[in-house]
Amino acid sequence: ANFLNLKKLYLYGDGFYHFPEVISSHYLNLEFLDFSGNAISNLPDNIGNLIKLDTLILNNPQDSKRLKKLPDSFGNLKS
Repeated sequence: ANFLNLKKLYLYGDGFYHFPEVISSHYLNLEFLDFSGNAISNLPDNIGNLIKLDTLILNNPQDSKRLKKLPDSFGNLKS
């Protein structure tokens, strides 16, 4: 199946510690991305490729793994 036109992706609590760069490289039509319940501590530099993304949820259960900074390309995302 071809998921390149996927608009919503829910990855709640799936055990991610790193943001899969394949998402920001290939799923460019994403508008909604839910990573809640995962210990994502950084975003890839190419997160700005997701220019259609208007909702990004990163609720993190582990305080020690919080995002420390946002990549410069984060400003390319929809506001």
